[in-house]
Amino acid sequence: MYCSSSFPTNERSPGGTSGNSGSLTKQLEPLFEKYGVDVYIGAHIHAYERTYPVAGNGTETDCDCVNAVSDEEDVYTNPAGVVNLNLGMSGANHLDETWSGVDWSARHFEEYGYARLQVINGTCFKVEFVANGGEEGAGDGPIVRDTLWVVKDAKYVKDAK
Repeated sequence: MYCSSSFPTNERSPGGTSGNSGSLTKQLEPLFEKYGVDVYIGAHIHAYERTYPVAGNGTETDCDCVNAVSDEEDVYTNPAGVVNLNLGMSGANHLDETWSGVDWSARHFEEYGYARLQVINGTCFKVEFVANGGEEGAGDGPIVRDTLWVVKDAKYVKDAK
């Protein structure tokens, strides 16, 4: 739903009517808000991208919930919006697109790799992006490039059993 690459179908319009991302957001964002969705996982653009919690077709970004543990690790506590993960790393960098500096984009990498997803319990979720061969395929083995924790206080979790 959210991707900051320059690929033509990612173009966003204020009304959500232009580009695949905009029209998909227009259809899904109201449902995600209604049902309290915290994380959306998708893949199409051949890269890894993580957003800050975002809503309103990109007009609302919750950076107040962000605690940066390190350059490669963030914790989002009680995010007011949906964290979007684009996990399309299997075709990394084949489109040679550029990336815009939109406020809602937290990190992106154009490297081959995979994601490790872990549900810790009813209030905590962890995702790691692991690049296959180090930076730009340097051959120095798998390396964790990004780690995100999404933590919800129990009072915000429905049926946290």
